Amino acid sequence: KPAKWLKVRVKTMEDKTKVRVNIPISLVDVGLKLGAAYAPQLKESGLDKIDMNEIIEAVKSGAEGKIVDIEDEDSQTKVEVYVE
Repeated sequence: KPAKWLKVRVKTMEDKTKVRVNIPISLVDVGLKLGAAYAPQLKESGLDKIDMNEIIEAVKSGAEGKIVDIEDEDSQTKVEVYVE
């Protein structure tokens, strides 16, 4: 069975990539918690609006495809989180 990945993409409204993160599902707990260390950058990107515990639970429950899709008009940023 191929490995699954949690993928986070943060883009401008013009689709220019600001942040691209790929985390193996087996390390999702560790990876998302380590990401919290970058809280100032997360706030700027709009990722601070995401409940990471909900994402971890969804992934552990077998969720696939797009889990989060946020557009922040103020920061002109789009955030997508999905499992492949």
